[in-house]
Amino acid sequence: MKVGSKAWTAYSSSEPSEVLNLLSMDTSALPPLRRALMNHLARFPSIENGLGKVENRMLRLIAGGKNSFRDLFPAFWAVESAYGYGDTAFWVALKRLVDCREPLVTSSISSDGMVRNGAFLSATFELTTAGVEVLAGRADHIELNGVDQWLGGAHLTDHVFWRWDEGRGELAARR
Repeated sequence: MKVGSKAWTAYSSSEPSEVLNLLSMDTSALPPLRRALMNHLARFPSIENGLGKVENRMLRLIAGGKNSFRDLFPAFWAVESAYGYGDTAFWVALKRLVDCREPLVTSSISSDGMVRNGAFLSATFELTTAGVEVLAGRADHIELNGVDQWLGGAHLTDHVFWRWDEGRGELAARR
């Protein structure tokens, strides 16, 4: 119970570095916790291109030919099932890449109302020039589009956000 309580406090903190602090402690009482918290941290914008692991995976899959939702979602699930995304949550995350100032992805159908009638299931996608550049690390999603996103208790905005450095296992705050 103590480890679980500390995990919730860290996850819901406005300072995501609390998650890293927790990971420096013994979490063996809850064996899946370490991996879950590492997956959470990997959702923060990368120092490489301003996208988290989920969005980077989406772009790589589209670039690799998974252009229809019916192909894309199962391919994502096959490699990133730890995130537990259902088709609607996946669509919402993908929609953020379509409906931004400088879209990284185009969709064959409008995103308005697509969840209510399931129309997103027949959508097809293509990377834009900006999407190709971000995926290659030559452009940064946050610099192109800003950020307004909640990850756990951390609210990422254009004025305060964190970058995830996967190689170092560190979060860096940008203010």
